[in-house]
Amino acid sequence: MSTPLLQYTLLFECHADYFECHEVLEEAWQDGGRQDLGYAVLIQYAVAHYHARRGNMAGAKRASRRSSRSSGWPRPSSRGTASTWRRSPET
Repeated sequence: MSTPLLQYTLLFECHADYFECHEVLEEAWQDGGRQDLGYAVLIQYAVAHYHARRGNMAGAKRASRRSSRSSGWPRPSSRGTASTWRRSPET
């Protein structure tokens, strides 16, 4: 049996079909009452890759920031010459 996460992984890693990755997980996320934060983060991650591949770097950065904010994971900061990590602000 194929799960939405397995479908996402195959579409992302093997086919680079980022739009379909978004579709697969969005359906599962909505069916689950939008409760699974992991799905939301992966959806935004696929959206960022989709925009980047199409040359829309502003859209890619925006989706990447959303993914980072949603996850609560640290995000890179480009202060100075080297990237450092900082905790994302609570929203």
